[in-house]
Amino acid sequence: MNQLPLSFTLSTAVRILLPGVVIASFLMPMLDLALAPEHLLRGFVAASFLSGWIITVLDMPIYMAWEGRRFWPRRLWNRGVRREEGRLDRVYAVIEGWRAPPKGMRPPELLEKPESNSPLHSEYIRRERAAAEASIEWRTFPIPETSSDVDWTAMQMRGSREAQLPTRLGNLLLSIEQYPWLIYGMDGIFYWNRLWLKMDDSARGQIDDVQAMADSTLYVATALLMGALLCVAYAASAPFSLALDWPVAVTWYWWLAIAGVSVLLAVAFYRGGLFLHKTYGELYKALFDTWAADIDLGAARAALAERRGLDRDAIDKMPLTNRNSGLWRFLHNYRIKPKLEDW
Repeated sequence: MNQLPLSFTLSTAVRILLPGVVIASFLMPMLDLALAPEHLLRGFVAASFLSGWIITVLDMPIYMAWEGRRFWPRRLWNRGVRREEGRLDRVYAVIEGWRAPPKGMRPPELLEKPESNSPLHSEYIRRERAAAEASIEWRTFPIPETSSDVDWTAMQMRGSREAQLPTRLGNLLLSIEQYPWLIYGMDGIFYWNRLWLKMDDSARGQIDDVQAMADSTLYVATALLMGALLCVAYAASAPFSLALDWPVAVTWYWWLAIAGVSVLLAVAFYRGGLFLHKTYGELYKALFDTWAADIDLGAARAALAERRGLDRDAIDKMPLTNRNSGLWRFLHNYRIKPKLEDW
C-alpha cells in the first residue's frame, strides 16, 4: 500500500495551525460546554486542525474578499476605489513635487541638486528620499487595462497607474499579476502552473515558504474576524448563559470588547501582510524572468499550426510577447486570430 505524500512543513504550520488555533480559541467556550474536561485538549487540537484546513480550502474566496474582487456591496466597493484613488493622488503628489522649492524660496533654487555645504542640501535630500519611497508605493498600483500597448516613455505620467480595486491588497496583487503579461505577453495565472512544473524543488520550496507566510496573514485576519462574530453571538446569549451558568457566562460587554480587539488585530495582520505580499510579488516576477524561457509549448505551437493551417516557422519567428499571448488565447480560450499580425 502506497503511503500518502504528506509532510509537516513550515508552510503547513503557518497555513493550517496559525488560523486554526485562533478559531479554536474562540470556540473554547462551546468545547468546554460540549466535552468533558479530560477530552478538552484533544477537542481543541482537533478543532484547530479542522478549522485551519477549512480556512485553507477557502483560500480563493478569502483572497477575493480581501482584494475586493467579489462579495463587496456596490456602494462600499465604489467608496473603497475612491479611497484608493485618493491614496494614489497623494503618492503621486510627493513624486511630482519633490523638486518644488520650500515656501519662500525661488523655484530655480532646487532645480539642480545643491552642493553638500548648501543650506538647501538637507531639504533636497529629504524630498528626494520621500519621492523614492513614494515611487515604490506608486508601483503597487496597476496599469490601466485600457492601455493596449504600454508607453514605456510615459511610465511616470499620472495616468499610467490607477486604482482598479477597493483595497491596497487588491491593487498590489493586480500590479504583480500584470508583470508577466506586460513583459513577456504571458498571462500570469495561466502560465503559473506551467512555470511551477519547470522549477526545481529548491525554488519551489523557497517560493512556497514565502507565499505561506503571506497567506497566513490573511488566514489569521479572517480567523480573527470570524472570532469577532462568535464573540458577538456570545454577547447576545450572555443573559441566558448567566442564568444557566454556562461556560460563556461573561457579561455581554466583555464579549463585545474582545470582538473589538479581534477586529483591530485582524486589520493589523492584514496591513502587516502587505509587506509579505510585496516580497512575494518581487519573487514572483523574478521567477518569470528566470524560468519563463524554459516553458516549452512546442506541442501547442504544432497543434495550433496544424488546426489553423498556419506556418509553424512563422509562429516561431513571431515577437515573444505576441507568440505567448496568442498561445494563451488558444490554450485558455480555444480561440485564435487567423492572421498572425493580429495576434
